[in-house]
Amino acid sequence: MEEEGPGNPLIEDPHTQIEAEVAKPDICKFFLRGRCHFGERCRLSHSLPEPEPEPEPEEERGSKNRKTRKKSVKAEKARDEPPEPEKKPRMRTADDVISRILWDSSVDPTDFVVGHLDRFLGVLERPFADFSWDTQVCDSDYSEEMTIPQHRIMYFSYKGQHVWDRDSRTDRVFGSTGQTVLPPFDREDQSQEDAPSDTRREGEKSRAERSELEDSVDNLSDPEDNADCAANGLKDEESADASLTRRAEGLSLSPKNKQIAPEEDGKDICAEEDHETPPVPSVLQEPRPGRQPRKPTHFICFRVDSPAALLAFQRVQRKILTHLPQSEEFWVNPSTLHVTLSLLVLQGPAEVQAAAEILRSVVGSIYKPPITVFFPPKLKHFNGRVLFIPPRPIPDIQSLNTPLQEAYKEKGWLHRHSKCPNYHVTLAKVEPKAEGEEAEKMFEDVGVIKLAKDINFGKLEVNKLYLCVNGSTKTESGFYQVVCAVPLPTV
Repeated sequence: MEEEGPGNPLIEDPHTQIEAEVAKPDICKFFLRGRCHFGERCRLSHSLPEPEPEPEPEEERGSKNRKTRKKSVKAEKARDEPPEPEKKPRMRTADDVISRILWDSSVDPTDFVVGHLDRFLGVLERPFADFSWDTQVCDSDYSEEMTIPQHRIMYFSYKGQHVWDRDSRTDRVFGSTGQTVLPPFDREDQSQEDAPSDTRREGEKSRAERSELEDSVDNLSDPEDNADCAANGLKDEESADASLTRRAEGLSLSPKNKQIAPEEDGKDICAEEDHETPPVPSVLQEPRPGRQPRKPTHFICFRVDSPAALLAFQRVQRKILTHLPQSEEFWVNPSTLHVTLSLLVLQGPAEVQAAAEILRSVVGSIYKPPITVFFPPKLKHFNGRVLFIPPRPIPDIQSLNTPLQEAYKEKGWLHRHSKCPNYHVTLAKVEPKAEGEEAEKMFEDVGVIKLAKDINFGKLEVNKLYLCVNGSTKTESGFYQVVCAVPLPTV
């Protein structure tokens, strides 16, 4: 065994080790030993040398080189390759077009043709109304219902012009691929979709308010609804007068430069600083006893008697009776289908003849072609008791009715419910079982009943107006008693 000594290489001398470390110039070896007496005056450096980095393993250096080479190769490929084309905008689907045609009141589904792909015959065309769009393909028996998978739809055409085409990426219904939207799709409904969210919310709010206002108007333009209308009108007027009286008593008149006490609904009525508070109007009085609302005696309408409308009425009736068999006795006679324009209050034969002459003169002064209406298969109801469908377009019907309203209002014969009419075609009306009882709200949940989309009332050209007697007595044909029928002029 070797002994440890000064000449043995196994003996590690600390001074020798330090001197070996300080082989580099400009570093004071006495500073490293802690024995330099010069301190800051020393000409050599008193800073410790930086440790040398450990050599990287060969594997790591190789992996880094490979990554660098891969990056450089990718960069060269990116420079050599042509730029990628811009991504095409997403095209609206056939399902979106179907929903737009079904639920947009400004279009008529009968004007559309569907081009679909048959596996054996190629591309075939079929009218849009022939399909049952709410029926699943697997549930269709193809005897009464026609369905088609939406991936087989190739195009939609409107009056002979393609408005949506899958192959050519044509979309003139929504304009999702950059094309111009064609009429009648370029109306207010589409602008509401493309508007900012705030504008859309305001539009939806205004539409909701309008719909609530329409539902709140107790305007049963069907003459058979006049008895209920009169009774409800009397109750409404009495309750309105009583509520006005209570609110008038609750108001406290304030002296000059003060405010009137706020009403119960939260609206503050402030008096002007330099004017005295006006007195409460004299209309806020107790209701006069014995005041009865006037009942309409006659009405002006146009009939809904086209073969397509009568066939659609029968189909709707069969569908509703499967869900509400108890409503069978309340359905109207198909021969009485009509749209009421104005309700009149006429006293005596002289006024009836005068009303007929006014109708003839007003119709004779119309210099427009007859209007054409259609009826979307959307069931609605009045308070769950009257089932009806609305006609479209409302502006055309209103333009036909406006001169009649003005003429009869000037004479004082226009019924108050006809000042803001709610045009409709009555399909069924629930009558109370006994006098004094309230009629059952049978049609409240009619909205959940889905009608087949191929139910089509067709287009109806309004070419004649009727002045009829309001009452339950019908003629042999089943329609109301007609005072006069005036044909509309053809331009």
